[in-house]
Parts: sequence; C-alpha cells; structure tokens
Amino acid sequence: MVYFTGTTAQEIDLSPVPQSVKNWDWSEYDSYVGEKLDQFGDNITAQAKQLYPHTETPEYVYTTLVSDIRVGCPNDILSARAAESFKSPVYRYIATSRPSQPVSLYHDFEAVYAFHVWDCFAFFGTIGQYIPKPSEEDLRFASLMQELFFKFAHDGTMPEEWQPFPNSTALINTTLSFVDRYQPQQCDFWMNHGFFSYAWIN
Repeated sequence: MVYFTGTTAQEIDLSPVPQSVKNWDWSEYDSYVGEKLDQFGDNITAQAKQLYPHTETPEYVYTTLVSDIRVGCPNDILSARAAESFKSPVYRYIATSRPSQPVSLYHDFEAVYAFHVWDCFAFFGTIGQYIPKPSEEDLRFASLMQELFFKFAHDGTMPEEWQPFPNSTALINTTLSFVDRYQPQQCDFWMNHGFFSYAWIN
C-alpha cells in the first residue's frame, strides 16, 4: 500500500470565512487577524504577521495563513505519522496551481487561488466544467496531475526524483518541483503553539 497526502496551497479560498476577505484592504486584514489571534497571546499575532507579510492581496495572505493552520501543516503531521507506521512509502504533495479564471462553487464566492478540490478537478479532467475556456496553464496542470497518478496506477511508482515523505514534498503546478518541507517555519510555529487542534477533519 502506498499512502498519498495531497492538499492545495490556499485550501480555504473555496469558501473562506468571512467572505468579505475578497474586498479587504490591509488595514481590515490586520484588524481581523489581530482580533482572532490576540486571544492566544499578543506575541502570536506579532509573529504571524512576520511569517505572513503583506504580499499580493489580503485574500491571498489570509487564505494561505488559515490553510496552513487548518490543512497544510496538520497534514504534514499526519503524513509523518503514517511514514513512521507504514512499511510502504508515503508521498506528500501541495498543489500550487491557480485557476486562470475565478471559480465559484459555494455561496457565489469566486476562488482565484489554489482552492480545495482544484487538484481533483485537474486529475479528473473536469476543469472545463468550471472554466469555459481553460488556459494553457490550466491544461498543463491537469496533464501533469494525470500523468503522475496514471503512472502510479500503471506501474506502482512515482518519478524517481519524488522521494517519500519526510524526505521531500512535491509542488505540483504546470511543472513538478520539490522542497524538503513546505512552509517549514510557518508549520513549526503553528504546531508548536498548539494549533493542531484546529485542523480540518475530513
């Protein structure tokens, strides 16, 4: 048996809470994040702001932060425990691809980053059901997802350069790349401060 753990970089962008994040400016972002994290101690908020500086948009930073807490980092722990328990390899990937056009699945919120199930749409070849005219990047992402897992289904292996977890984590976009760990400083911070209990269970 081979164990896979796959997540996307901005999982909660599928339907974030609050959905007003789409229209936030940086002041509103700082206020909301501070309100939520201050209850864990002022130093938590200050360190979180250092780990997640203002880049791109408030929506991007917020959905990255919350996705790390609730999905990405806890799944690293899950993968590590599986790797310790199983004799067969454990593979970990993060899908970092973004849709070329906004995708709306729930509550009319338009996801623009690497949202929950975007990797599934790619694997099953259903991106065209949500984006009428997929871009070349959309199609290359889908092709790579299918190539990787069809290869595994055919011969039971992944590409040689994809080392089992915890030796590497694959980043899947239009190309395949690898890191030792994804978001290591951020994950160490959240998990060492007791945030594993806020992980999604699904």
